Amino acid sequence: MNLSRNMSALALLLCSTTPVFSTNYILLNEYVKAGVNEATGTLGSGGGTRPGLQYDSTGTGTFPADSDQGDYLTPGSPFEGFTVKIEQFGADGVEGGTDDTSTSYTNNNTGSAAISGGAWVSTPDASSAIWSATSTDFTIQNSYSLPSGQQYIDIDTEITALSNIDRLSFGRFIDPDAMPMAGDTSATDNVLGYSGIPDTNVVFSEATVSRYALGLYSSATNVGAGISSSWSTDPSVYYSGGSYSLGTGDHTIGLGFVSTGLSLGDIVNYQYAYIFGPSAFDAATFAVDGGAGGGVAGVVPGGGTLVDVGSATDAASGPTIVASASSSVTNHTATETSTTQTIARSTLTSTWDVYSDGSLGTPVVVATDPGSFTGSITQVESGMAVLRDAHKTRSNTMGASFGKSTSDIGDISMRTLSLSVPTDNGMTISGRFDRLVIEETDLDATMKTFGLGVTFSNVSLSLDKSETEIGYLREIGTFANDGSTTVKDTNLTAKVTLEDILHKKADVDSVEEKKEPAVTLHPIVGLSIGRTTTDGYTETGSVQSARVVDSLSDGYVSAILGARLETGVFGVEAIRYTEGVDVISVGVDYDISKSGSVYVKASRTFSDESTGSSIGAGVSYKF
Repeated sequence: MNLSRNMSALALLLCSTTPVFSTNYILLNEYVKAGVNEATGTLGSGGGTRPGLQYDSTGTGTFPADSDQGDYLTPGSPFEGFTVKIEQFGADGVEGGTDDTSTSYTNNNTGSAAISGGAWVSTPDASSAIWSATSTDFTIQNSYSLPSGQQYIDIDTEITALSNIDRLSFGRFIDPDAMPMAGDTSATDNVLGYSGIPDTNVVFSEATVSRYALGLYSSATNVGAGISSSWSTDPSVYYSGGSYSLGTGDHTIGLGFVSTGLSLGDIVNYQYAYIFGPSAFDAATFAVDGGAGGGVAGVVPGGGTLVDVGSATDAASGPTIVASASSSVTNHTATETSTTQTIARSTLTSTWDVYSDGSLGTPVVVATDPGSFTGSITQVESGMAVLRDAHKTRSNTMGASFGKSTSDIGDISMRTLSLSVPTDNGMTISGRFDRLVIEETDLDATMKTFGLGVTFSNVSLSLDKSETEIGYLREIGTFANDGSTTVKDTNLTAKVTLEDILHKKADVDSVEEKKEPAVTLHPIVGLSIGRTTTDGYTETGSVQSARVVDSLSDGYVSAILGARLETGVFGVEAIRYTEGVDVISVGVDYDISKSGSVYVKASRTFSDESTGSSIGAGVSYKF
């Protein structure tokens, strides 16, 4: 590399951000050896550290150790990177206004990283590496691929918009020091296009003696190829053909991509490849036959025919070519009812002209419908419904009970501890603590309830206050979101046990001193009044489907109808709540003395939401 020719560009790169270096990995097969840089998401091992970008045409995996010979990146001042350029066209949305803005983010193997904080998505290996990072305006992911036998490095750059963007441009560039043989120098022959491949889809650098070729190639329609004598990092320069007339020089080559009219959550993918060969024809053949850069194997971009025309030098026509370009962006619009979210999708394909001076024509946009996604948004409400139903099996009698419920959204376990104290005047005061838990893959909920009850004669009153922590994961189409909130509930329930409508007196056998117990049937009526408050929350996960849920406070009223059948120590009770819940209980209450008794009780709950059972036991003692 000629340092004197590039001192100003190099100084600008080195001063733009603070250099950082981090964990690097090596892509490796029989033909190609390349470093990948975690700190910047670029190719190369960081600065002049080798390997940078190496190629062995024999396929024997013979790569240079320490010399500049054979490394396309590390000699002189290594330069390989990418830029994301965001353009906004002001209040009127039309390009050319005084309030237009442009912001560029550039990462380079030199160590400069405007997009910082990047990291590997998973541990790289010899055939692949995936790097991801987030900026203010977008998230970016570079996926590198180098399977066995492949003579090119395939790259897929995925960008997700975090805001509305009028025009997004992406550029990938390198200073190609192609010197695989003696006599080659850092000055290369740099050309656009080759044979049937359009000038917009490939840019080559050829070593001046050996004619070994390094190229950037893509089969996309919204791509442009270019050459820069000023080592530009601007995607527009490469998209429009470059800032340098074709010829020999220590210049940079690159590709530029353009997408317009992005909305929050829109995703664009740019597919391209670094291609290698002992000649431009060989490199182009490997790329076309392998389907590199997002192409179809064996198909030349633009539908042309690839033939061997020798050296690529002088084959390109330069930036005077007038071309047609296009890009596709999928928009997402979320709407919802009280139970369902729908994400309508629309794919917008923009087509526009590219003029020889680099300007762009007015896009013509065609919309297609790839179909919508639909999913439930009732996770919190459904979780609370099954917890309330299961809670109705609890007992206020002194002791402990354990329950299990099954519902469509998950199994529920319940634990209850109760304290019951009878008084001399016939009143019973009770306190209770309940804990109900749902533990499923997509829903976690824990309800804690504190209750206080009073029973006098045939009337019982209970006051319950509960707090429930709910967390969930929901999926809609290809998107997923997490949510969590706190639900508080206060409930007052009154029940009256009426005089028995069936009474059979006990029969006494005077001979055996045994008796047949009395049988009574008591109607039960009551009313349950409550209020539920749900804290507001914001979902995390996919921005396309994320919901912001306001806090909610809602009251409810439920009538209670039922009956209890008693005979001796044995009792059966059936209760129906008009909100659609039925509870059946069977129990034994046995007096152990004049002041105390023991009990065992089993309950089962039926509702539209769930079916559950509980069993409890305890003692009651009058002090």
